[in-house]
Amino acid sequence: GDTILILLPFFGDTLYYDVLGDTTLSINETDLIRRRLLDNHFYGAVFSAEYQTKKLKMVIGGGANQYRGRHYGEIIWAENASNSEIRHPYYDNDATKNDLNAYVKAYYDVTDKIGLFADIQQRMVQYDFLGYDNNLNNIQQTADLSFFNPKAGVNYQINKMHGVYGFVGLGNKEPNRNDYTNSTPQSRPVHEQMTDIEIGYRFQSKSVFAHLNVYNMDYTNQLIITGELNDVGAAIRTNVSDSYRRGIELSTGIKLLKNLELRANATLSQNKIVEFHEYKDDWDTWEQIDSVYTNTDIAFSPNLIIGSQLICQPFKSDKYGDIEMAFITKYVGYQYIDNTSNQYAMLDGYTVHDLRVNYTLRNKCFKELVLSGWVRNLLNKEYISNAWIYKFRSAGYDPTSDDPYANTEGQGTGMYNMIGAFPQAGRHFFLGLTLKF
Repeated sequence: GDTILILLPFFGDTLYYDVLGDTTLSINETDLIRRRLLDNHFYGAVFSAEYQTKKLKMVIGGGANQYRGRHYGEIIWAENASNSEIRHPYYDNDATKNDLNAYVKAYYDVTDKIGLFADIQQRMVQYDFLGYDNNLNNIQQTADLSFFNPKAGVNYQINKMHGVYGFVGLGNKEPNRNDYTNSTPQSRPVHEQMTDIEIGYRFQSKSVFAHLNVYNMDYTNQLIITGELNDVGAAIRTNVSDSYRRGIELSTGIKLLKNLELRANATLSQNKIVEFHEYKDDWDTWEQIDSVYTNTDIAFSPNLIIGSQLICQPFKSDKYGDIEMAFITKYVGYQYIDNTSNQYAMLDGYTVHDLRVNYTLRNKCFKELVLSGWVRNLLNKEYISNAWIYKFRSAGYDPTSDDPYANTEGQGTGMYNMIGAFPQAGRHFFLGLTLKF
């Protein structure tokens, strides 16, 4: 029969009664459309001072900045809205991040061929945010961090064409905002630390240059996503005690003609997590499955990247400016969208080509005026460079039979996943203008 609608607050139930009062229907969920927004402000100041003698060059500097961000969400439509208003703010979270740093850089020529350099930085970070305490109450909190980041190395110029170098550095990075707001002090991750050791070789002649760099980056407490939920039910990034990135970087170039040059670069690397735990939902037990993996690839870390540029300068004039054209190619090898090195979580490698044209003019008004035109993805390649994955076990029910987004991870295993891919833009264009005074 006819119904009478009784309106209750939005987050309560909406009740329907028939006119005889015989039946009561409680509606405690609804389809809705939400919009999540940011209102951000960032400002600061930097300073530096230089001191130089015949053998010593020193730079002292630093900076201070503040980020103030309002993170909020609105309900802009609901099928059963009760007495809520359009654009009802269902969450509102302000955050402030203060970042201070001071550094000293120095380069000292020991001899005409040997140079020493050092870079010392002290960085202090303060987060002020709305987050959970150990009793799962949402309260305003503050996190203070202090990092000491030193680096030192040596250059040795063998002769005019050949040189070698080496350095070692220590870097620290704080957890991001979600690591703080979606956790309690008990489950909150600690900061990451990385020790970087690099050695390299340089060659330079009139028509050829080459640069070979070997690096080893060892991480302590690197933050990764494992599928685990923390004590407030949010997906978290977890510290893994031991991981690394090791590889070889090569860049080279050769002048083919007076106005034609070929440049190329390649990176061959290993990016590994020594051991970590992955957590997958079990749809049968409503618990999470803990799986241990060893020596797997870090997510979104291809082992091979190759690039090239064929650069032509058909016109060059002090009066009328320069025209430069470049055909650019980039190849990115296969990579994984999680940290398991599982074939079901792999993105295929891809190759894309770009075309760039620069027109540079110098005059009394501008030290340099550069007008740039790009054709990105020139051949309209369809490819994916990013994605997310949700993995689960369902022994009693095969979701692929009625869910087009579910994928099996092997027949009879009971393991499935859902993947959301981010296809990249096809052929597209843009213009740029750079002014130098």
